[in-house]
Amino acid sequence: MPIISIVIATYNNEHSIVNTLMSIKKQTSDLWECVIIDDCSTDGTVATVKAEIAGYRRFRLFENRVGSGIDHCRNLGVDHSQGDYLVFLEPGNFLYETCIEKRSYFINGWSKIDMLVSHTTLFKDQVDHVIGSVNHSVIETDYHDLINRLIRCCQIWTMSSVTWEKRFLLKIGNWSTKFKSFSEMDLYIRALLDRPKLHFIKIEDSLMKIEGRKSDVLQEVRELAMLLNIYFEVINRFSNGKTVQDIYNASFMFLIKNMLRLILSNEIELGEGDKQLLFSILEKITDEEGVLQVSAILQ
Repeated sequence: MPIISIVIATYNNEHSIVNTLMSIKKQTSDLWECVIIDDCSTDGTVATVKAEIAGYRRFRLFENRVGSGIDHCRNLGVDHSQGDYLVFLEPGNFLYETCIEKRSYFINGWSKIDMLVSHTTLFKDQVDHVIGSVNHSVIETDYHDLINRLIRCCQIWTMSSVTWEKRFLLKIGNWSTKFKSFSEMDLYIRALLDRPKLHFIKIEDSLMKIEGRKSDVLQEVRELAMLLNIYFEVINRFSNGKTVQDIYNASFMFLIKNMLRLILSNEIELGEGDKQLLFSILEKITDEEGVLQVSAILQ
């Protein structure tokens, strides 16, 4: 049966990573390895990890000598992985004890799979403080619908709920280092544009902590503008004769409204380059009056 490589990128996670590693040690299956990439942590992360994985041959730790960002570290983890399939896990999040066993069972049951997607339990503060889940009441493989939901910033699955076939992930270009706030959205859209062999399983097998995060609003707005610029044209070619106006306009407008909300609520100013990216999409989606209205808001 195929081996699943669990990839963890770390930076200053000495406290949150311990229970994550423990959840991996408790797996009921031995069809896994864990590759940990540390991005020049300045706290005790490396020492903590070394202590936790001592004597466990399935764990391997690599220390990045130059801080390059979490997504670069994830790519390094893929490079060092030996498994046919990959799971990305963030410090502070966990796998249920039977996670690898059950995913291996489903992977082995299908002749071809690019992405296997399960359910994730959401918790706050402590693992027993469950507040919900990310799941799929309907098995959904409509690529257009899934991409639309991503553009609208909907959480259609979590990082830990996806098991990737390694060759497929490399085919679509792995993690992009262009983004900080929206690298997951970018990766999932690229994956869906390739029409993967996608399978959903109705099993909750990972846990994700929900916590408030500090964000760079201007960075987020710039990344949203970049996403608009990239994917408007790409999705136009993807839509198989249907126009982008028919399928995606409402979603792109939703993203633009989200950008405007961020701009107005935080009283930030966009640079001219950012504005041009935004207007280049607006001119294709809406009429001249709509462009003028947004222009007036950004003045």
